[in-house]
Amino acid sequence: MRQAIHGTSHGIKWTSQSQLTDLDFADDISLSLLAETRGTLQDMTTNLEMEAGKGGLRISDNKTEVMQIGEVEVLQPISVDGQNVDDVDRFTYLVSMLACDGDAEADVNCRISKAASVFQRMRSIWSSSVISMDTKIWLYKAIVMSVGIYASETWKITTKIAQKLNVFHQ
Repeated sequence: MRQAIHGTSHGIKWTSQSQLTDLDFADDISLSLLAETRGTLQDMTTNLEMEAGKGGLRISDNKTEVMQIGEVEVLQPISVDGQNVDDVDRFTYLVSMLACDGDAEADVNCRISKAASVFQRMRSIWSSSVISMDTKIWLYKAIVMSVGIYASETWKITTKIAQKLNVFHQ
């Protein structure tokens, strides 16, 4: 990866002397390339494809997606191994729904749905007379609420989102 983008002017301006070119995740083998134009993104993708090939790896055109954020630009398709990859408005990554317009509502709905499912699966605990109320509240906060607000630090909280979270919590 570093060989593919090292020493290039690709990416997006991060500081006066550096470019942010990618996002790496320690527990995931996927990668997010960042670029200000589609031409630059195609160059970065081609470089990555060549460097990966040297090690016997390849980029899956079926699993690769492009999401454009910001101003509308001529939609030059991005290709991997000669195949155009899909342009998407939103996708799920590391259990969070990311949207090109920054709207977190779809992710909030998904998180609430998952938390509600966890809550339902714990029905036997909630109805148990052996488990104290303090323990039930602790379990609710530790398990159900953790699932419901996972990655919430990335959400732009609106009145509508705050209301949805409050309704679920009640």
